[in-house]
Amino acid sequence: MKTLQYLGAFDEAVLRQQLFEEFPEWRVVAGYQVVEYLGIYYNETTNILTLYVPDAADEGRIQIVIDNHDPSASTVPNTVWADVVKARQDFLNLPSWASWTAQEAEDFIHGDVLNAMGKAELEAWININVTTLATAKTALILLGQELIDLREICEAMAKAIVLLREIAVERG
Repeated sequence: MKTLQYLGAFDEAVLRQQLFEEFPEWRVVAGYQVVEYLGIYYNETTNILTLYVPDAADEGRIQIVIDNHDPSASTVPNTVWADVVKARQDFLNLPSWASWTAQEAEDFIHGDVLNAMGKAELEAWININVTTLATAKTALILLGQELIDLREICEAMAKAIVLLREIAVERG
């Protein structure tokens, strides 16, 4: 890592986003782990910005980002707030969400997906009910619908978590 310093007015959160837009390879996502190859510190008293960047970083491209930096720019795209409202509404549309405990939420998802069947129960259900091509098609359609329901639940959860993270980072 090398250290670069700049003098001026900066907004760390905005600049961080702008640098990651220019250098997406500095943020590596592997499953649930995020590794960032960027350190940033701005001293508001001295107006000195310190960046810690990879040794091979193109200082010319960094300088262009610095020169074009607008400390008043929003760190959250305009569509994010619309996404937040939609995610909230999607959550509100879940049945009885307001009164759920954590256990009730878990029970709802468990009971909703494949009617709470375990692997052995599902295998037995398939062996009993799937005996012809027509019943196989019906079973595949039912299983596909369950997978889509599960996917939609996971998508809503993942989106809500990411949106909450973005809000927390912005307000950080």
